[in-house]
Amino acid sequence: NQINNGAFRKVTQIKNLPYLLGFNEPERAKQGNLSVKDAVKHWRKLQEIAEAKNSRLGSPAPSSDQGGMRWLEAFMKEAKREKLKVNFIAVHYYRSRDPDDLENFIDEVAKTYRLPIWLTEFNGWSGPRDEHEDFLKKALKFLERERKVERYAYFEPGAGKPHSLLNKDGSLTKMGEMYRDAGT
Repeated sequence: NQINNGAFRKVTQIKNLPYLLGFNEPERAKQGNLSVKDAVKHWRKLQEIAEAKNSRLGSPAPSSDQGGMRWLEAFMKEAKREKLKVNFIAVHYYRSRDPDDLENFIDEVAKTYRLPIWLTEFNGWSGPRDEHEDFLKKALKFLERERKVERYAYFEPGAGKPHSLLNKDGSLTKMGEMYRDAGT
């Protein structure tokens, strides 16, 4: 698990950088693949960049499973102990197609960290299209009204899948139309 110092240099060259996100799914071997110790060590560089650019700095974004949430808890404890900056919590949600579970998850993250939340990926993932449509409709209603959530992004699995926002021809599915029209 190597952090590419070239990536840090590229970020410093960006002129307008209002937000800087931490590591993606650091707890997963096939994603960020970072121990909490290594993430804290590299966080100092991200914090330095964020401060130089006057950027808000988002936490590493773990998955919503137990491993991801344990990783985030350990990271945030170390960040607090080391007096590191985290301006908002970034998380993913793939637990289920139950909108009440999504609400409970967001409420728990908000209660635990008392910081704004960015739901940087969410998707119900498996199951029939009608259940995905119902989940997305209710999830969007919640996400649009929930003040603790500053940003959210649906994870697009690929055109033509039952839980996709796009048809194979690139046109919007019913879910895609719901997502496009959320908040309008």
